[in-house]
Amino acid sequence: MAFEIEERTLQHLKKLISINTSNPPGNESEAVAYISDVLKQVGIQPVVIEPQKGRGNCIVRLKGKGEKGGLLLNSHLDVVPAGNEKAWRNPPFSAADEGGFIWGRGAVDMKHMAAMMLAIVEEISLKGVAPRGDIVFVWTADEERGGECGARYLVQKHRDLLEAEYGIGEVGGFGLSLGGKTFIIVQTAEKGLCWFRLRTAGLSGHGSMPDPESSVAKISRAIAALSDAKLPVHSTRTFSMFLESVITKAVPGPVGKFGKMAISAKLLKTIMRRFPNSKVVKGLWPMMANTVAVTMLEAGDSPNVIPQEATAVVDGRYLPGQTREGFLSEVTAVIGKDVDIEIIQEGEPFEVSSETELFRIIQETVERFEPRMNVVPFLNPGFTDGKWFSKLGIIWYGFTPLIGVSPEGWSTFETIHAVNERVPVELVKKGSRVLLKLIESWMF
Repeated sequence: MAFEIEERTLQHLKKLISINTSNPPGNESEAVAYISDVLKQVGIQPVVIEPQKGRGNCIVRLKGKGEKGGLLLNSHLDVVPAGNEKAWRNPPFSAADEGGFIWGRGAVDMKHMAAMMLAIVEEISLKGVAPRGDIVFVWTADEERGGECGARYLVQKHRDLLEAEYGIGEVGGFGLSLGGKTFIIVQTAEKGLCWFRLRTAGLSGHGSMPDPESSVAKISRAIAALSDAKLPVHSTRTFSMFLESVITKAVPGPVGKFGKMAISAKLLKTIMRRFPNSKVVKGLWPMMANTVAVTMLEAGDSPNVIPQEATAVVDGRYLPGQTREGFLSEVTAVIGKDVDIEIIQEGEPFEVSSETELFRIIQETVERFEPRMNVVPFLNPGFTDGKWFSKLGIIWYGFTPLIGVSPEGWSTFETIHAVNERVPVELVKKGSRVLLKLIESWMF
């Protein structure tokens, strides 16, 4: 049976990667059609919801005995654009099986999970045994652009189809190597999203007459200030637990033994200033502070005309326990009050406890397959569909298992959204068994 679910997962993964669901425009309905056909072959009629033409979502509820609260599993089907396809070793939608990897856009983010879920639905259906509680499988559109045609829409319009006590989606279930130890991260918290536009105004004029108070000069100063700024540090329960676990297990001697006392966010901020190019510290910083990144610029339409207006789009993220208003106050303190701020899109942060029965079972499942790897709670600096599902009161964890020894030169974080995105075949095979075992331990 283990062999069958591994092979089915790989088969589904290759097919799903071969379907180009780059967002924009999405085209998730083609992937949903494939999933639906597989489900119908085992006697399951899925619910398919298209908020817009081509933007398909697929929901399956396996009814349980009512002995436990429901469990919802989620994977999004859209992927980010592949960029310059000539830069890829294998074409981004070829699903090439080469060198121990499956290659293609979405291999890690996150069609491997979509494939695992589909294979598990087949497995449970073929067994013909009712679970102790409902198991809900949700494949969504539009995660990469905020969920307006996906999870966010489903939560707003079809919440009755999503009822569950717990939920599992991205980010987590893979290794993070620190201090010679491998930690399996499980998302228990996620930063809030606040995309906003900066807008400056000035007098228009001829390009031969420079103006230090032009719209472009003002926006340039604002961008430079934001790029150089480090917003204030804020503590969260999840990051404190993560830091304590990592330091205690990865750092030898008294610092490790008394890591909670010896290491603080204040000390990490000092280290960040002294060692600004440290990859580890750079990775930790977004878990300690609200962050901003300028991603888009626009000004003018002629090389010899000083424009009246200039704009910049900023990707802002703020920590659990903080508010949008407080975050924007930190931004204003950096750029000044003369720059207008227009919110484009937003989503609140969330944080859940790791002291639950399901989190314990996740730990036990990981230990069964990889006893030397430690499970730690993780604060995700990005955003996922969990942001929307958590609004329904679902206790949401990030766990899309790729557990094991990673091939040399490959890491989950470095391949997501990158050219030559690929996923190790052996980790996908093991991951399908890990996820199935987790569901069996919880529901059967």
